[in-house]
Amino acid sequence: MNSFFSQPFSDTLSWLDATGPAADMVISTRGRLARNLSAYEFPHQATVSVRKTVSEELLAAINASSILEPGWSLELAALEPGEQALLREKHLTGTRSSAEADHRHLVVSSSGYANAVINGEDHLRLHVCKSGFQPQEVLSDLLQVEEKLEISQDFAFQDDFGYLTASPSNAGTGLRLSVMVHLPGLVIGGEIDKILNALRQLRFGVRGLFGSGAAVRGAIFLIYNLVTMGRDEAEIASNFDFHLGKVLLHERTARQQLFANDSLGLEDIARRSLAVLQHARLMTSQEGADRFNHLRLGIGLGMLPGIDFAILNRAMIQYQAAHLEAQAGRRLANVERIEARANLLRDIFSEF
Repeated sequence: MNSFFSQPFSDTLSWLDATGPAADMVISTRGRLARNLSAYEFPHQATVSVRKTVSEELLAAINASSILEPGWSLELAALEPGEQALLREKHLTGTRSSAEADHRHLVVSSSGYANAVINGEDHLRLHVCKSGFQPQEVLSDLLQVEEKLEISQDFAFQDDFGYLTASPSNAGTGLRLSVMVHLPGLVIGGEIDKILNALRQLRFGVRGLFGSGAAVRGAIFLIYNLVTMGRDEAEIASNFDFHLGKVLLHERTARQQLFANDSLGLEDIARRSLAVLQHARLMTSQEGADRFNHLRLGIGLGMLPGIDFAILNRAMIQYQAAHLEAQAGRRLANVERIEARANLLRDIFSEF
């Protein structure tokens, strides 16, 4: 197993620490820049030889710039299926198969704060992820990383189109900002459809956490910008900050109204979910997401002192199937997996 997977879990994903602004609602803010080298075909058109050359050049540039050190470099096609699944559950790679082609690499910083995917859909995708709601800060860090690489790399760019990407939807800036956001107040209050429809009209995408069409679980949504052309990076970030800030304000108001109308009922739901997590012997992933939803709302309203969001954020990653199997050291049958999930969650929440 690659040394990356033997690191203590708490050391690999700093954005779970819940230290950022509005961390009671926003688990993380992520930014991505898509870039391609001007001298080579896009990855899906390139020969194996070209892909190899691209990976060597970009790995050398990343190492020389020290932008992701100390950290790890993983050749994705060389990983076991379980290791690839772990990366997807940690939100370090996408839902598409990591083993689709040779010479695809993930370079990740020691804290998981920043990473680069080489020879995915584009030659290079740079990612930065921070705790809480920080679109401006994420963009600033992304541009600093890119600036160091531009010293040695010639990224494909045209005056009329901006940065050229394999998918036209990413051309222009190649910038995608997203938030992983918890909106139970709007869901319970029946306002969520109105808010999401307004976001879609403003050219934002909305989905669950794992790929296009993924179900939304536990009132956690992934919201991201769709417009990458016609605005510069600062305008995209400012627009994102403004409109998502309004969503957070609506969510805050909805929570306050729920609390004013039925604080005892909300506390009862939160404490019942905590009791289930402390005592259940079997736990499906869907039920776990529902229990986390109640706990996250209860913590945010000050009803569960002693439990912080960082504990819940880490549990949200650790309770997934590949993490459970990695902890067990083997594949788990369905009943074994839901038992292992319940055991894990009892261990985490038993002290509260």
